[in-house]
Amino acid sequence: MFGTEIMRKVNENIAYPYQFPNTAHQSNIFSFGDKVTVGKKIILKKNRKLGVLLQDGVNEFELAAIMDINNRTFPNSIESFSVNDLTIKTKFGLTLIPTGKTNNINLDELHVIDPLSFSKPEQVLFKSAEIVKYDNLQKQYIIDECLQRIRLAYGRKVENVVKLMLDYN
Repeated sequence: MFGTEIMRKVNENIAYPYQFPNTAHQSNIFSFGDKVTVGKKIILKKNRKLGVLLQDGVNEFELAAIMDINNRTFPNSIESFSVNDLTIKTKFGLTLIPTGKTNNINLDELHVIDPLSFSKPEQVLFKSAEIVKYDNLQKQYIIDECLQRIRLAYGRKVENVVKLMLDYN
């Protein structure tokens, strides 16, 4: 719609791994085996409480990808947080309100998109959580990075189920 030069700039901005979007769609079916994989994950209680830190200037695409992809792992919960429970402004000016409160945190993981601006005093607020840092986003497509983390945490079968639910092929 805006031409190949704008498409190229957007692709670079999000580290999209291909020169052109894939237009050959594969409509894969969610099978009984995929349902079993989800059931096993839930029954075996591998359902973490996840948090995503909202930071001023955050890239909306990266934030949406992290929240959406991790939500498809069927976590116990997923909430957004900000330091001092304040609203934040995103890279392109959206105002976001955190869904979680920092005085009521009991997280297994806190996903931090910009770890360089996550100071030691702020980390104390989330002391019980494993900090998952996204510090390689200029070199790797966020969806691929999230899927790689899911594979390491839950295995290839859960990663494949998430890919299927994302229609990412």
